[in-house]
Amino acid sequence: MLFNRITKLALGVVAICSSSVFAQSDAECSFDYSSVDVQCGSTSPVIVYEYDQVIKVPCSGTSFQLDFDIDGTANVLFSISSVNDPDSPVAVVGRAGGLSGDWQFSPSSNAPVSASESSSGAATVSVVFDSEGAHLLRDGEQVATVSSGDLGFAAFNPSNDYYIFFAAESSQVTISNIEIYCFGSDGCQPPSSSTALSEDSSDSSNSSDSGSEETSGETSESVGCSESSSISPVSVDSTSKAKNYNLSSPLMVPCSSGSFSSSIQVNSDSDLFIAFADAGGYYSASGLVEAQIGLFSGRNTIKRGRMSSKRSESSYINKRFVASVIDISFSDSVLTISRDGTVIINYSLKNFNISQMFIASNSGVLSVYGGSVTCQSADFCTGNPPIPCNNARILPDQTYVAAAAKVYNATNNFVFNCYGTDFSFSADVTTTSDIYVFIATADGFNGVFSEIRYGIQSGVNVVNNVSNFVSAANLNAQTGPAKSVSIGFRYVSGTLSMTINGSQVGSRVFSNWSPIRFNISPLSGYATLTKRQFTCLNQVQGCS
Repeated sequence: MLFNRITKLALGVVAICSSSVFAQSDAECSFDYSSVDVQCGSTSPVIVYEYDQVIKVPCSGTSFQLDFDIDGTANVLFSISSVNDPDSPVAVVGRAGGLSGDWQFSPSSNAPVSASESSSGAATVSVVFDSEGAHLLRDGEQVATVSSGDLGFAAFNPSNDYYIFFAAESSQVTISNIEIYCFGSDGCQPPSSSTALSEDSSDSSNSSDSGSEETSGETSESVGCSESSSISPVSVDSTSKAKNYNLSSPLMVPCSSGSFSSSIQVNSDSDLFIAFADAGGYYSASGLVEAQIGLFSGRNTIKRGRMSSKRSESSYINKRFVASVIDISFSDSVLTISRDGTVIINYSLKNFNISQMFIASNSGVLSVYGGSVTCQSADFCTGNPPIPCNNARILPDQTYVAAAAKVYNATNNFVFNCYGTDFSFSADVTTTSDIYVFIATADGFNGVFSEIRYGIQSGVNVVNNVSNFVSAANLNAQTGPAKSVSIGFRYVSGTLSMTINGSQVGSRVFSNWSPIRFNISPLSGYATLTKRQFTCLNQVQGCS
């Protein structure tokens, strides 16, 4: 059924298909609602809205976000109106094409048809209203938009009241996990003082973790020595995946006492998320503790348990960056987070030893300029080093593909964070071309970098400090039938060297260079890497 052929049905018809009502929570600046069950499907050229399940937007201003989940078995329709009537001529009507894959805003005098997006299946749907207009998103990715001029905001927002109605193109459809976020200067105001939050993010000044309380015999007076380790600059790209934590490169907290402090300098174009894990890592059986720092939304929350990757506010449409210093302190089972010197979160966290941190923005790009982790214990003392001399990580197999050019992008970018500058990498590779490795600091091509060429096809091996240009005439010499070899590279005491099948075939000396990332790419065709291993080397001074 074509969307632009659907018309609207009167209240008398809809009354036949009544269902449950919604319930509102009292979480600050976010409101949860019970599922809407659509009884009557809009199978004829009408929209059968669930009038008795209308939701009034609880925000005091005109900027808000509506989230809901669909299961992919039907197309879900929605109407957002400035009056309690989905048939209003200035209502914004849209479709989430869970079944057909057709996502769009409807045609009307004020809202022209947007370019439809073809993507079916279960999804989290977001509808954002702000000063720029209305935005429709599927799993955090914008698929349709209508500008504020096309909406006619002057007529649309006379009272700042909004009403949301749901319908579906099939009967017996459930719309779940409905949530509304208020944001913006004229919406819910962000807290100006400390926000203490429990596991379900409610306002509780005495929040505590589940389980029995354990009292530690260690006090601040028993600290033997205090030392800091640095956090290297890194860039995290969440434009394609919300909260794109780099699971292979956590920020390590090498503190045996359980008490530590950290300061992180960030620059982000969306809200910031920090996940805290124990020694088991991101997928530990103990779960995660995840904090949201509302650089844009003003929402500062923390919770423990299974984490969602859906976008939680409208930061993806921001065109500016916000720089902040985030301070973290964990002592006596209390986790405290401050932003620019102001405490925003206090959280009682018992029976949980933080060993790793993961950091990412909600969407867009996060830049970490640097920082430090300080242990309030004897962890860095000479007699009791908790950091291993070498720390090896086994990485999953990966296939890289390129078409007549090297590809260095976020999908093949590996970011690491060793204590010190020494590291190594090794893998078995099957490839149809020479292999290139780009190794750099956070500045990428704008800073000091190296590009390694493995001449698996051509026989030319080099560790370069400039980019290796490949002309079309030289392409054939670097491609051919698939070959299999073992490759490796290591950076120790300022010397970067490369190996093929265990034999060194090239090296170069660098001065004052501290790389934190590398990319691997074939020149043409494919390269499959197995038995990948990355190792931080010589992390403790004088170790062997």
